[in-house]
Amino acid sequence: FRYILKLTVLEALIFTIVIGLWTVPLITHFFSPASVEQITSSFPQELQVTIKKGQVSTNVSEPYFIAVPPSLTPKASADGTIPAHKKNLVTINTQIPATPEDFIKYDTFVLISKDYLIMEKKDGEISIQKLDTFPDVVIDRAQITRWTAQIQPYFKFIIPFLLLGVFVAMYIFNFIGTMLAALIGSLIAWIVLKIRKDNFTFGQVFHLALYAMTVPILLGMISTITGLHLPYFIGVILL
Repeated sequence: FRYILKLTVLEALIFTIVIGLWTVPLITHFFSPASVEQITSSFPQELQVTIKKGQVSTNVSEPYFIAVPPSLTPKASADGTIPAHKKNLVTINTQIPATPEDFIKYDTFVLISKDYLIMEKKDGEISIQKLDTFPDVVIDRAQITRWTAQIQPYFKFIIPFLLLGVFVAMYIFNFIGTMLAALIGSLIAWIVLKIRKDNFTFGQVFHLALYAMTVPILLGMISTITGLHLPYFIGVILL
């Protein structure tokens, strides 16, 4: 088992490094002081939203619109996170009951009424959520600043915990997958050998199968590093 343990550890480590090279710069940029400041400053200075006993009230004239920032428009057009045709990121109107028709009329990504929050999912489905599950809170730019200041010290732990979680998950997944594949392959081979009346115990066959899993695991590593799609079964056929 030591050989497979080492091999699956190496495979999980390579996968974690590849994931890290892709995600770490994105996470570092997103949680950088400049990005946090941009998020804070994007909340309108004059707006104060109060949620109390599941009902929303504001201090501004309604309907109130928060337009989609120009910086998000190219990305929205590319991956559909915010549909290109949407003009507003958030619309607040506590004077209406809020229906899917209102959501469409306001050309918005999120519509907040007195009692409901309506938003569009990535698949285009409209989701309606009652606000009585939300805690009582007053949200304004000062509160957003306080929240970001409270959680910012923990940002430095996100990347280590993320990479550790990826490594542990991939190691467990790879190890269990390898052992199951070796077990199934061993069982089939052992039955064939028994039919042929070859003198091999199941333990011997399983031991050989563990070493034979080297090829599929190496193919997986190559696929991870190069980005080439190498079907797992190719390694099994090569055996």
